[in-house]
Amino acid sequence: MKKNVLRRLALLLMILLLTPLCGACTPRALPDHTVRTFFEGMTRRDYSQCYACLDAASQEKITLSEFVSRYDAIYEAMELTELTYQLGEGTLEGENYVYPCVLTYNTQSLGTFAQQITLTMTAQNQDWAISWSPALILTDLDWNDEVRVQTLKQKRGEILDANGNAFAINTYALTVYVDLEEIGDYGACARQLAALLGMTEEEIQKTLNSTRAQTDRIAIITYFVPGTLPDSLRDELLAISGVRIDDQKYTPIRYYPQDSMMAHTIGYTSVVTAEDLETLDGSVYGVDSQVGRSGLEASYESILAGKRGKELFIRTPTVLDEATGKPLDYKRKTTVVRVEPQDGYDLELTIDYTLQSRAEKALAALGEDRAGAVVVLDPKTGAVLVNANYPTYSNNIFADRNVAALYEQVLSIPRSALYNRVTRGLYPPGSTVKPLVAAMSLETGNFTMDYVFRGEVTQRQWLPTIGGWVYPPITRVSDYAPPYNMRNAIIHSDNIFFANVALTCGWENVVGLYQRLGFDTAIDFDIPVASASIYNDDSWSNLRLLADMGYGQGQLLISPLQMASVFSAFANGGNIMQPYIVGALKSTAPDGNFITELETEPTVWRSNVISQESIDILEPILIDTVDSNAKLAMRSLQFAGKTGTAQLDGNNEREIAWLIVYVTNTDYERLICVCLELEANNPTARYDVGVPLMLP
Repeated sequence: MKKNVLRRLALLLMILLLTPLCGACTPRALPDHTVRTFFEGMTRRDYSQCYACLDAASQEKITLSEFVSRYDAIYEAMELTELTYQLGEGTLEGENYVYPCVLTYNTQSLGTFAQQITLTMTAQNQDWAISWSPALILTDLDWNDEVRVQTLKQKRGEILDANGNAFAINTYALTVYVDLEEIGDYGACARQLAALLGMTEEEIQKTLNSTRAQTDRIAIITYFVPGTLPDSLRDELLAISGVRIDDQKYTPIRYYPQDSMMAHTIGYTSVVTAEDLETLDGSVYGVDSQVGRSGLEASYESILAGKRGKELFIRTPTVLDEATGKPLDYKRKTTVVRVEPQDGYDLELTIDYTLQSRAEKALAALGEDRAGAVVVLDPKTGAVLVNANYPTYSNNIFADRNVAALYEQVLSIPRSALYNRVTRGLYPPGSTVKPLVAAMSLETGNFTMDYVFRGEVTQRQWLPTIGGWVYPPITRVSDYAPPYNMRNAIIHSDNIFFANVALTCGWENVVGLYQRLGFDTAIDFDIPVASASIYNDDSWSNLRLLADMGYGQGQLLISPLQMASVFSAFANGGNIMQPYIVGALKSTAPDGNFITELETEPTVWRSNVISQESIDILEPILIDTVDSNAKLAMRSLQFAGKTGTAQLDGNNEREIAWLIVYVTNTDYERLICVCLELEANNPTARYDVGVPLMLP
């Protein structure tokens, strides 16, 4: 029994002696607290708290400053907004605890993505510490690796018609460059280039010796917009040793293949400025982005621009400096996350290329002292088939290296080449409104088709007898045989008859007509349209103004686009359609084919502005009006319409000449509106422009 007691005392003594040693080896608590302390600090970006959780070996490899810098750099690059974690259950592997964890990164430009990491805990000073490596940030990240974010540039949408004729595309300029590996004498090369390009030897030498050129071994000298580099100059440049011409990669530009065709409507782009970038969306624009400045390029900027993509990747060193061990070169190792760029949508125009070409050619034949606009549309839908201005210019000047000089040349073109007369020009509509005034007079009951004007007219002049008339007489442009009824007044465009209509119907009816037609606003369109107007003074005391409004003058102003749309009510059951020139938005499928993303739905802008009964009465008269004009009469085609003339800026030497007609007996819908600024008493110009557009 004594031996058993001694044996038990010996065992107890051994346990007491060994217990302190085991306690020194194994922490009393599990590592969960340290793990959570680390990640809670990380979610708050309290890197000091995180660093305190690292084991001694890790802290020997990376200082607190380096630790903080590495996290900051990576998180800023990925534009981190929130970090969350999901911790798995720890397991004991040998002397270490191992925790699986999923990190979820929420970022501004890379979206949300996850990384699966493994946290290893080592025993240290009766507690647990983290064995840290860069793989705790991103799974595949090693000590010498770098994290990079690359912007993936989107493609700006292009502008084409339904038949694929391109009006605005993305391409490259012809870039003249020098391969520095192939030249020996920089001075000789600079002298030869300077003589051919109109540059100084000094600026070419500066380019050849620039840091960028010496690094890339390529010196970009200048560039030419496609079509502006003569073949002879190209041959001379390529004859110089080391000189090359690239059209594939060095100078991306926005190019307008149709040159001056529809330049005002298409518009142009330019590279964003520093001021632009202060307000533009950073997910769309960068320092090399193009932004629309006018026309469709500006109005559809958000559609055309698309959105940039981004890629977060890891690169690993391939060459290390022997002395310092620092990386000298890298290769891509892993793509962590990639957000594909979203290309802009292409605009498919409603333009009829053949008709547009005819209009541009006819306008160009007018000569430099004349100006004008042509609109052709489908009166049943509002689709614009022709949209032409004269004079015009080329939007390609804005991509040219000599843009300042070229812009000055455009400014010197007579009759304001930059002025978009189709949408911004405001003109008195003249006699083109007489059929509309006639409809109003019939619908209010003030007149019938049997009415005959019997006022006293002397030498084509009529002095109204209405009370309060203190103005000069109204003049009829030309004599015609009676009776002076509605039909003859429209055919012969009688100002006296329609002044009488306006004075008889009164302010409320006349102004009501023009308001119903939209003369008090701007019609909706794909690019801004100048607002039409009825009068400047609404006191309704000026009877001469009321009389003038009966035949489309006074203070009435309207753009050719809006006037074309208003007149289309005769061809569309009394409804005015909203004009549109963008027929669809398109994207490009992987196989290169177009996909229609959105089609424009025809929309009524003003409904029932004239009654069908009035149309049935007046359309035959409008057909006779056209048929009575030898310039417009055609054997197989039938048109209805009206001409109009108004003074230009109160100048008796210049006038506005209108022609508006629509087809009535063919399988195609077409309304043609011609509006010209020219010398007074020109009887043929409007027909020279309009007739080619009436043909199929």
